[in-house]
Amino acid sequence: MIKKPEVIVVTLFNGDVALFVNTDAVMQLDASEAGSDPGMIGKYLAKALGVELQTFSIAVPSDPDWSWHDVYELQPTYAAIPPEQPEHDLIEACKARYGDECPHYPVEDWTYLIASDGYRGGYWEWVRNKIESVFYEEVAEHFGLDESFQYDGHPDKILEYLDAYHNENRNGPAP
Repeated sequence: MIKKPEVIVVTLFNGDVALFVNTDAVMQLDASEAGSDPGMIGKYLAKALGVELQTFSIAVPSDPDWSWHDVYELQPTYAAIPPEQPEHDLIEACKARYGDECPHYPVEDWTYLIASDGYRGGYWEWVRNKIESVFYEEVAEHFGLDESFQYDGHPDKILEYLDAYHNENRNGPAP
């Protein structure tokens, strides 16, 4: 019996990312480099092979001479981790709610970031990162949501809170 391949994308906290097929790092990209996104390649590869894409974010190894093999050894055992909510849920909810552009995070701001800061991520990835950051740092606190409010699996609710937060900050609190 042939074992199904394992397709894993590991992103380090510094933004470096690698695509592993079984135990081999077949593609790597430093955060400062331009190039094909190993995460997207992994997504398509997993789909083509009929396997689930496994994704992990972990700290950069402390050894200054680390290798991607070392990173593979550090990644958590997949069987011990509950399946994650697909990352695209929030993006799909944004597209359904706002169309081609999120009004809170305009394409113009994203293109400025690319030109001035060398940011390499796509527009919707940037929007998702902004929403996640703002939601926990500002929106949840503003509305008194505690840790019992689960972000994952509720993208429409997140966007309702986000819209209300931005409307209040733009127009002032409701009377």
